[in-house]
Amino acid sequence: MNDLLKMKFFILLSKTSLTAINAEIQDAYEDFIKYIVATGNSKDFSSSFRVLNFIRIECIFIKESYQYKREKKHAQNALYT
Repeated sequence: MNDLLKMKFFILLSKTSLTAINAEIQDAYEDFIKYIVATGNSKDFSSSFRVLNFIRIECIFIKESYQYKREKKHAQNALYT
């Protein structure tokens, strides 16, 4: 599962800055989707379930992390205005 976290898609999503180029994100997303499709086509349903559940958890973590950083930045901006 560490290989999954090393995928370019997750690396781009977890960056603190938004410097990633749109085309770079699209390419990484396509690779990510190919990985999900290959995982879903596996005959080992238990393994597929674990991987897909791990992906879901990682996406939730990234989303919440992004929201926290956004709220923190908004609060800091409110203090200075």
